[in-house]
Amino acid sequence: MATKKATTRKTTVKRKTTTKKTPATTRKKTVSAQKVRFFGVELSYFIIPAIMLSIWFFDKWFMIVGLDWVKALHIPEAGWFHYTLWYAAYLYTMIALVLLWNAHQRNQQFWNIIGALGINLFCFSIEHYVFFILHSIGGALLFFIGAALSLGYVIYFLWQKHRLIASLFLPYEIALLASIYVLHTAWMLN
Repeated sequence: MATKKATTRKTTVKRKTTTKKTPATTRKKTVSAQKVRFFGVELSYFIIPAIMLSIWFFDKWFMIVGLDWVKALHIPEAGWFHYTLWYAAYLYTMIALVLLWNAHQRNQQFWNIIGALGINLFCFSIEHYVFFILHSIGGALLFFIGAALSLGYVIYFLWQKHRLIASLFLPYEIALLASIYVLHTAWMLN
């Protein structure tokens, strides 16, 4: 019985690989933030706190202008906890905005978050005007609800990637919800 030994032959086929260069217009571009520096420090570290301080000063100005009207209302007394909560909200929101601006990629989600924060700023500012100047409790309540909803949107989408930044917005959300409760109580009593 003859056995045939099977031989295997290894063949290597050289394949010609070609690389096509694609034009620059078809490549996926990643947009990164341009770092603007002022004396070696990024400019966002100055601009964002300046914006937050100006919002805080306008907030205090509206309160001073409308103080006589507020004293005439039947509103639960805002104690030290309420004021401490708002100071913490301003401070932590400022830190969160600086971190968000410097750490997040400039993609569609980033600009959606910035848009929601713009809506939040608009609702918060208009609420103070409506409450302290126009003396409308119901209108102010609606704008505070809009501010709380837009900030909830921001926290929800930031929680997926940047939990630290999202958690820094939580005191502001809690302060908004506490103010909604106080405004709702004032609306019911007056």
